[in-house]
Amino acid sequence: MTLEELYVKDIGGIRSAAIGISGRFTVITGESGSGKSSLIRALELIAGRRAQSSAVRGGEEAGEALALFTASRMPALPEELQPQDNSWTVRRTVSRSGGSKSYIQEKPVPLSLLAAAMAPCMAIQSQFAQLELLSADKQMDIVDGCGGQELLELRDSLRRAFERAIEIERELVVLRRWRKEAEERLQGMAPVIDMAMPLGLYPSCEEEWERELTSLEERIGRCERLERILNRFCGGKGGGGLVEEVESACLELCSLIDPSKDGEPSRLADSAVDCLQRLSRLGREAASKESLSELEEERERLEAKLGRLKKCMRMAKAESADELIERCAEAEREMKMLVETRGKSSEMQGLLTGEKKRVKELAMSLRSMRISSAKRLEERVNAVLAELGMEGFRIIVQINERDKVRSTGAEDVNFLLAVNGETTGPVSKCASGGELSRLLLALEIALPDDQLPSILVFDEVEAGLGGRAALLAGYKLKELSRRCQVILVTHEATIASMADQHIVVQKDRDESVIKEVHGDQRIREIARMLSGDYESEEALAHAEQLLRMAYPAGTGAVFWLGENYISET
Repeated sequence: MTLEELYVKDIGGIRSAAIGISGRFTVITGESGSGKSSLIRALELIAGRRAQSSAVRGGEEAGEALALFTASRMPALPEELQPQDNSWTVRRTVSRSGGSKSYIQEKPVPLSLLAAAMAPCMAIQSQFAQLELLSADKQMDIVDGCGGQELLELRDSLRRAFERAIEIERELVVLRRWRKEAEERLQGMAPVIDMAMPLGLYPSCEEEWERELTSLEERIGRCERLERILNRFCGGKGGGGLVEEVESACLELCSLIDPSKDGEPSRLADSAVDCLQRLSRLGREAASKESLSELEEERERLEAKLGRLKKCMRMAKAESADELIERCAEAEREMKMLVETRGKSSEMQGLLTGEKKRVKELAMSLRSMRISSAKRLEERVNAVLAELGMEGFRIIVQINERDKVRSTGAEDVNFLLAVNGETTGPVSKCASGGELSRLLLALEIALPDDQLPSILVFDEVEAGLGGRAALLAGYKLKELSRRCQVILVTHEATIASMADQHIVVQKDRDESVIKEVHGDQRIREIARMLSGDYESEEALAHAEQLLRMAYPAGTGAVFWLGENYISET
């Protein structure tokens, strides 16, 4: 993939700019504060980095960056986002409120998708990349990148196996904890279930049984009253009931009444006795319909049932029969699950043991490959450092073994710096800014082609270099540009003179103006970088000399010098 054009609007100090990128090695120069960093911010937006509201030009509500690339097929992108006729566009907008929108081929996409698509294609190395170089994780990534695709695939396999082992272990812990807690809960619920099962519980049964008991109490009371009244009417086995007394009294009364009544008293007495007998008979018929003993047995049974229900509720700490039913059902489900998962714990333990064994095997294989990769990286980087004028410096890639395996392996990586054959310590503590700059460049050059991004953007990564070191760094950047497109923001004239394309950023009041320079303009810009003076004859002569050195005779190169094209002929 190659960056062909960049359009910037209201980003940083840039109101509007359109930049064509035509070289494999493009430099961007300008005075401090001219707005070079605004171009870097725009490229960071294109690369999928988080947007900051401070990137928007003062007084504007939104800013925009649009990049046009030449590209073939892009991995991990759906068909509608693929390049058309080898042309691929990325656009980002950012608002003053901090929100942003991302577009690929003018179709809106999540920022995460844009970042994932751009990650293997464009890398932006600023002075902050030197700080990243001090990170143990970054150092490990560099070693793994030097190991090629096989090592990266092995590392990914280890990560997946490690995550799978962690997942199994987590599930096993959860299962064992649940079984333990369930068993503890069921210790109290098992007798409850045994006691509740014969009761035949169902929703609202407690209220229904209470109503049945009340109804039974009323029926028993009625039967008892009826029995007492019948006993009064009929008496016991020896007689003497109310009917007998009335009959006797009536007979006696009739004998005492005047016989002249023509038999009327006897008729009335017979009628009264007959009514009482009929009433007594109706009472006995009513009493025969329900058995008091059976009702009492039913009451006793129902009271016992309700008593067992109350006891179950107390044991289960349930407020109602419905809650008891729910808890019993849950307990039964847990009992069933306990039976079903009885062997699962052992099965999962076996899986975990196997996965841990696989993790360890992968980790040992990864360690072996990392040791080989570290050795190759050392050789490559130290060869580049020698070419960068750091003959007395060597990097030592130390692999520190660990007993505990992590998702990234069972070792740590540490970059050490050796000076004149003596190890001075970790680069994080011993390397100067200039040394870190050259070391970062050497590491990029040492990476295999398949690990290099298509586009490398350096933001003053040569800071701290000068003289011969800057010259040698320029040569290595030029060499790197044959493997990927290099865009460099620089203050170093020696390096700027080696570029295929030279872009200058200048301040015009409160705006940054961007233009590509050739010929006299380029000589004048390099002269400014050398001395701070566009007009200095010595600086102009030195600038011409730098351009001649950048394209020596025999290369067949053609470049601008003064008003004329100069070539080896």
